Amino acid sequence: MTPPPPPPDAASLACRCERCGRLLPSPEAVCAPCEAELAVPDADHRRGRYRCPACSQAFARPDFTLVPPKARWYVPQSQALRCPHCQARLLDRRYPKVAARESVAFIVLAMAAQFLLPPHQTRLALFALMLVVLGRLLYRRPWRVPDEQRFGRDDS
Repeated sequence: MTPPPPPPDAASLACRCERCGRLLPSPEAVCAPCEAELAVPDADHRRGRYRCPACSQAFARPDFTLVPPKARWYVPQSQALRCPHCQARLLDRRYPKVAARESVAFIVLAMAAQFLLPPHQTRLALFALMLVVLGRLLYRRPWRVPDEQRFGRDDS
């Protein structure tokens, strides 16, 4: 049976770079090649069209995550936009969401017009309602939002 090798000296371990294993002159020294590699800024942060309002880093597209996370199979989930860097929830300012109450109200109005109005007025009433819905959607949409300000922070 051979004896186990002697444990490495603590001073020799402290004088090696943890990343590449190069010898360092002292335990407090920094490996110059590794520092040069790690000091290069990440190109992905600078190439993105959009800017996160929380961390101010650029990204090409937001991540979609399920809300609420890790929900049971019977709990309904929806998708939310998140920053790929800091995971902050984002709102799309260019294409805002329509509230569910508004959608239900317009459907109820359309059904009421369909069944309560005489046939010759139904088509005109539905067309007018469609124009109101389109006008409401276009009125809420902010025009010419710059790409850097497209996403806002969702505090809900």
